[in-house]
Amino acid sequence: MKLSHFAFISCFLATTSVKAQSDFYNSDTLVEVRIYFQEPNWDYILDSLFVEGNEGRLMGNLVIDGASYFNVGVRYKGFSSASVNRTKNPFNIKLDYAINNQNHLGHDKIKLSNVIQDPSFVREVLSYEIARKYMPASGASFANVYVNDTLIGLYTSVEAVNKDFLIDHFGTKNNAFFKGNPQSLDLNGENSNLGNSAGTDSSDYYSLYDLKSNNGWSRLYELIDVLNSDPTNIETVLNVDRTLWMHAFNYGLINFDSYVGYAQNYYLYEDHNGQFNPILWDMNMSFASFRLADASE
Repeated sequence: MKLSHFAFISCFLATTSVKAQSDFYNSDTLVEVRIYFQEPNWDYILDSLFVEGNEGRLMGNLVIDGASYFNVGVRYKGFSSASVNRTKNPFNIKLDYAINNQNHLGHDKIKLSNVIQDPSFVREVLSYEIARKYMPASGASFANVYVNDTLIGLYTSVEAVNKDFLIDHFGTKNNAFFKGNPQSLDLNGENSNLGNSAGTDSSDYYSLYDLKSNNGWSRLYELIDVLNSDPTNIETVLNVDRTLWMHAFNYGLINFDSYVGYAQNYYLYEDHNGQFNPILWDMNMSFASFRLADASE
C-alpha cells in the first residue's frame, strides 16, 4: 500500500528534530519559526506593501527554535507565489532591519517559501540538495511557521544569495553581482538571457537585471559582448564548467522557471579570476511543475 503525499510528509517530519542545529539549513531538521506583530491587521498591511512593490517591511519580533530576535523587518516575497487572496504567503525576514548585526546562526535574512504548486513538499529542498553537489547553491530545509502563535503551515527555508553566501563560496563579496530579474516577461524567451538584443550600452539592460553590488554594469556588458561577439574568449569572462552544470541541472530536473525557460531566477557573480559564475535560485517549481505557458497566465 502506497503512502499519500501527506502521509509521507507526516512520517518524515515525525522523525526530525526541532532543536537548533549549527547548520540552520539542515534538511533533516524541522525548524520552528514564530513571527509576532503588534498590529492585528498585519496581513492587510503586508498585502498592501506587496501591492505597492517597493519592498517595504512591517516591523515585528521573531523566535526561531526558542531564540528571540526583536525589531525584525518582514515582507512578503516572490511574484506568483504571493497573493492578497492567499492565506499562506511566502516571507522575507530581515533580522538586522533595525538592530545592526542581528543574525541567527550567522544568517541575517530568512526566506520562507510557501511551497506553492508542490503537493509533494520536497521539490525545492531536494533540488538544492542535488545542486550543491555540483555548484555553489543555497542551503534549504523545512520550517513550521506561526504568526502570533497561529500555525500558518509548513514552509521551505532557503538560504539567501547575499554577501555572506558569496564569502562562503567565493571568498569575496564586492565584485560585480547581478540577478537575472526582468521587470516584465518576454514570452519569446529574451529576458535576462545574456543576449545582446537589448542594445550596445549597459544602460539598455537595466530593466533585465538587478544590480546587487555597488557597481558592475560595464562588467556585465563585457560578458554579454564577449558571449555574442567573441565566443572564442568565453572562458575569460565566464566559468564555463559551472554554466554547463547549471544547464544540465535545469534540463535534467525539468526546471523551466529558470535561465532555460524565461531567462530569469538566477544570479551572476564575478569571482577573483574575472569570471562570472551562475547561481541557481527559486526552485519551488522544478521537476516539471512550471509549464512554459504559465508565465502568460
